[in-house]
Amino acid sequence: MNRILLIEDEATLSLLLRERLEKEGYSVAACKDGEQGLAEALREAYDLLLLDIQVKGLKTGADDYLIKPFEVAELLARMEALLRRANNSPPQLIDSLFCFGNVVVNFRKQEVLREGSPVELTAREFELLRYFVSHPDELISRDALLKQVWGYQQGLPNTRTVDVHVAQLRQKLELNPKSPRHILTAHRSGYKFIPFP
Repeated sequence: MNRILLIEDEATLSLLLRERLEKEGYSVAACKDGEQGLAEALREAYDLLLLDIQVKGLKTGADDYLIKPFEVAELLARMEALLRRANNSPPQLIDSLFCFGNVVVNFRKQEVLREGSPVELTAREFELLRYFVSHPDELISRDALLKQVWGYQQGLPNTRTVDVHVAQLRQKLELNPKSPRHILTAHRSGYKFIPFP
């Protein structure tokens, strides 16, 4: 049974989510604020944390987000995908070092340097970069990224998760994020990673 830590300050929503998650077979602990949630997360081991901090969470390492109001069915689908991905073995390493522009990626050590300085990527940003590097010059749809990098079985047409992560990756790796040379948007189609423009 997967253990979930729910951190939500709206008492009604917290109760609703807790009851629904328990009905789906999860073991749920609920906290009303971040301070209480942090203490609980440090005290016990959980398989997944549900936090009420939305997009800010992505910048601090969260894997996904939903904007309120959301459908509980979509939340459950995303949770299942994240838990499935966490339980899978890590992906096979591609060649240890890869360079593009002024960026050097060491996949074996999970390190990224830009102009010789370390760049901190979240785990999800690193997996997204790994997927781009593994598919150079290919048009990659958002659905493909949601399936291959996030582990979702079906596309989620209303999610902005991919776009937010790509924007953060550009911010950290591109010389000019507003006019990227390597991680390009294909209008209404997805993205292309061009290592050598």
